[in-house]
Amino acid sequence: MAPASADELMAAASGSRPALADHEGSQRWLRRCVEATLKGFAIGSGLKGGLALLSVLLRLRRLLTSKSKEPATAMTNAEVVLRAAKDTLRHGIFLGAFAGTYVSVDECISAIWGRNRSVVDLWTETEAQQSNPHLSSTI
Repeated sequence: MAPASADELMAAASGSRPALADHEGSQRWLRRCVEATLKGFAIGSGLKGGLALLSVLLRLRRLLTSKSKEPATAMTNAEVVLRAAKDTLRHGIFLGAFAGTYVSVDECISAIWGRNRSVVDLWTETEAQQSNPHLSSTI
């Protein structure tokens, strides 16, 4: 995180909070939401796509090493690949929407109640100090 500007320090000292659009750039909240959505989609698609690819490759290997000439499967290879692609896309969209919603709610909370330190931040700092006593008191 970038160091605070002089304007932000003056606003913090006076007790006033800058508006959401004025804080760290006018579109910071939108950029965070879009980035989180894209990252969630990429992670979800990558994980599910990797598993689907492995599943399709193992199915093809099993069919190629099968001793019978006619495979006794209910679905064709094209149907399996299409189903894996749809499942991958669904999983990516789900995780992208989940991540985008989480960041949107986080940005709304920070716009309404400000960017004060939360109990979770204080607890994390306390845990870090207990595990490593050489850390300074300000993190």
